[in-house]
Amino acid sequence: MPYAFTATPLDSYKVDGIHYTVFQITETDVEATSEWSFPVPSLGRVTLFESAITDGGSASTIDPQMSTAAGIYDSVGALPENDTPAAAIYNDESTAYYAAGATLYGRSQPDATANEIVTRVTVARGH
Repeated sequence: MPYAFTATPLDSYKVDGIHYTVFQITETDVEATSEWSFPVPSLGRVTLFESAITDGGSASTIDPQMSTAAGIYDSVGALPENDTPAAAIYNDESTAYYAAGATLYGRSQPDATANEIVTRVTVARGH
């Protein structure tokens, strides 16, 4: 089966006047160069990035990257680099800002082909 992904908004909520939206990306047949993307609704920043192998196949670790440019992960909108590849990643150190009308791009980068990887990205509207 070829690589496929879905990106779905899961939840929106407001805390202390800040609007947050959680997006879930589900990937299947994931290889190191497989790339997902989804448009973000307004100016904002990524506040939380969580990713995990849910069906490893041959993969045992991921080393995810995310940016506001396809295939470019050292841009201004890049998620801070992951320290150590693992089966699950939790990163709340993000300073990934994006402009209104932007698209977020990401690669899970498994160490071998993974049957399924699920990623959740929380974004805060505004700056």
